[in-house]
Amino acid sequence: DADLRRPGAVDAGRVLAQIRAERPTRSAASPAFYERLLGASRSGDLAGLHPAGVGGAPVFPDLLDRLAEATGEAVAVYGSSEAEPIAHLHASDLADADRRRVASGGGLPAGLPVEDVDLRIIADRWGDGLGPFSVTEWDALALPPDEAGEIVVAGDHVLPGYVDGEGDRETKVRVGARVWHRTGDAGRLDADGRLWLLGRCSASVRDARGVLYPLQAEASARGIAGVRLAALVPGRRVVAYEGAAEPEAVERGLAWAHVRAVRVEAIPLDARHNAKVDYPALADVITSRTATRGRGRL
Repeated sequence: DADLRRPGAVDAGRVLAQIRAERPTRSAASPAFYERLLGASRSGDLAGLHPAGVGGAPVFPDLLDRLAEATGEAVAVYGSSEAEPIAHLHASDLADADRRRVASGGGLPAGLPVEDVDLRIIADRWGDGLGPFSVTEWDALALPPDEAGEIVVAGDHVLPGYVDGEGDRETKVRVGARVWHRTGDAGRLDADGRLWLLGRCSASVRDARGVLYPLQAEASARGIAGVRLAALVPGRRVVAYEGAAEPEAVERGLAWAHVRAVRVEAIPLDARHNAKVDYPALADVITSRTATRGRGRL
């Protein structure tokens, strides 16, 4: 009983009434949809949704924890329109060491890749066409554990091409007779073979201090008291955030990233899931604020 084209604006009361009446046993939705339900639900309202699948946008540990508490178990699903699913993470698999790694800029844990997909991390050259390669040449491009790069996947459920080939050059790599899909997402594999997401390659910051990917800062910022939502401004070591925290407190919490914090009224989000940062729109917001306030602090 909702317009799922706008999951971040659903009437949670109506959906919860429907859940109580119909007793569904499975669900899959955007983080924004579950945020609405969790904010209005009573104890036991969501207990039948076991497990609850959440994806389509970054799934931060705090949401996964709250959803698991309400339903009994929650699963974060990572994938894309061209390759769904790629990896799964059960809330019960999040260890304390994982949470500490998130807080220190390790990115967002996504779990083990699913059995039906082949996944590799290659050097981040987003924007450049790649291939074709021989199998031997392709194997040599795979990065070792804990090195950051672009996530690429192949499998029977991975889209091998687009209508009329539009976009293939940028996102497809031919390796022998097989086609791999470039996700455009940065990530790394840890020593246990689990995938960690770092965010869009195109939204990274590259400067004298090195490379900073958006989910490194955004996932870490979510753990700072008073921060509801955070986003790295593309090309700048600036983190915009929503919440009651003071900018100085956010900067201290993100000292490892050497960023400046800017409190904003609302971070622009995508129209489809209402949960992904609209980075071009965010850059416009920050540029506008800079122009308004001159050379002083944002």
